[in-house]
Amino acid sequence: MARAAARVLTWSRFLDYVEQDPTSDCILFTGHVRESGYATIEHEGRKHLVHRVAHELLIGAIPPGYQVDHLCFTRHCVNPFHLEAVTPMVNTMRSASPSRVNADKTHCDYGHEFTPENTYYRHDRTGRICRACGARRARAIRERRAA
Repeated sequence: MARAAARVLTWSRFLDYVEQDPTSDCILFTGHVRESGYATIEHEGRKHLVHRVAHELLIGAIPPGYQVDHLCFTRHCVNPFHLEAVTPMVNTMRSASPSRVNADKTHCDYGHEFTPENTYYRHDRTGRICRACGARRARAIRERRAA
């Protein structure tokens, strides 16, 4: 049996898979939704994230390097009023990710304030470290080695 060619993505085909959420303003994609909550649709033999397809069909092209942010936090929503193309940093800072949670911290886990004088950044800029706690750790390591 010959394998069927990928169906061409058309506006009407896209609309076949959406419905209004009765409890919110979200327009939900009812096709394939991954465990992560993001929906995908196949077009020209490749799977595409539905919120990106919706943005391109309904709003316009997504600038290179940008991500589509769900302002409603519903990952399979395709309502164009809930989608915005933003930089990865903006998308992360709007989320509830660990990066966002840590960025919002004003003090380290031991209560020292993150000030320019008491804070240094890892060489790869992936995180910040309290200088007071870093000095305490370094002292403890020196003492262990000396013993």
